[in-house]
Amino acid sequence: MMSDLVAVDGMIRGVASLRWRDADHQVPAIFDEESIPTLKAARRLLPKIESALARVDMGALMHDVAVEVTDCCYSQSDYQPTVADCQEMTAELVVTRLNLGKRDAVITLDSPTCLPDFELSCVLTYRTGRISEVEIHDR
Repeated sequence: MMSDLVAVDGMIRGVASLRWRDADHQVPAIFDEESIPTLKAARRLLPKIESALARVDMGALMHDVAVEVTDCCYSQSDYQPTVADCQEMTAELVVTRLNLGKRDAVITLDSPTCLPDFELSCVLTYRTGRISEVEIHDR
């Protein structure tokens, strides 16, 4: 699931293979330099990280993110988001990066049509396999 681990300029990087929409996708992964400072530390944590990522249904994760973001985007208006609004965003979400820590991962996603000027992120806790802290950031 995780490959090409290397240390570059004091940072540990790799590539994670994640599956969504019936296809495998290669996603850049960056290990937190403070909590995982060495390649040896990263390799020790790999089983925990890979196990957590393997348990995640990426389609369900993307749906949950889309629902929360859609609700947030329309929370200050009279418009009530529809199921189709959430489905549209879910269908186009793409994981662009993983930032891996000792206890959780920050998953960064793009929604090129619905929110082209923003990045979305959520925190995946390894122990529970649940996401939290869905956020929208300017590019």
